[in-house]
Amino acid sequence: MPTAVVKIGGSVLSMPDLSSRLSRLLQKFQHEDVLCVIGGGAATDVVREWDRRHQLGDEAAHWLAIESLGLTARLVRHLIPGSTLVRTRAEAAVCWEDHRVAIADVPACLQTLASESCTDLPHSWDATSDSISAWLATLWPADRLVLVKSIDPPGSLEELAARGAVDAVFLSLAAKLPQILWCNLAANCEVTPVPACTVSQDLST
Repeated sequence: MPTAVVKIGGSVLSMPDLSSRLSRLLQKFQHEDVLCVIGGGAATDVVREWDRRHQLGDEAAHWLAIESLGLTARLVRHLIPGSTLVRTRAEAAVCWEDHRVAIADVPACLQTLASESCTDLPHSWDATSDSISAWLATLWPADRLVLVKSIDPPGSLEELAARGAVDAVFLSLAAKLPQILWCNLAANCEVTPVPACTVSQDLST
């Protein structure tokens, strides 16, 4: 089956009805193998504040922020019935064989997969969980990346980066992906494509 990496943004984690909203969203991908990557939300904001107050430096702040993604992944595992945390593609394959949703344990995934990628993700705030989800989508590989946010998308990825809705590193990774979709979970569960021409002119050929 096709594979979809579904990046669930940290901005939606505080929704009181998040479990039911995610259930409706994931129903749209019931005929695909799904790997969820969870954003940091308030957990990562704590690390940002620690970095501001204590001048931790890029390397220390990067890995603390990565650890915060492990915490939010475990939160969402409780909100998606039958979902499973995975560290590797092999673990995800077992999960998908049982028709379950896989949730990336990002700290473990990065340690396992970093050596397989020619892409060196910056160890800084320039690369957020959006870039991590795109990076994972290129490695597994995925047929599509779904960005689940709490805002409507502007007309292009460049505009998203300008507004801070995705990080700047994401743009270079997005050009390697077959398809990018968007869902404003705060409004509804509709999924719409981000036009390929705003990612890379080569994708249309």
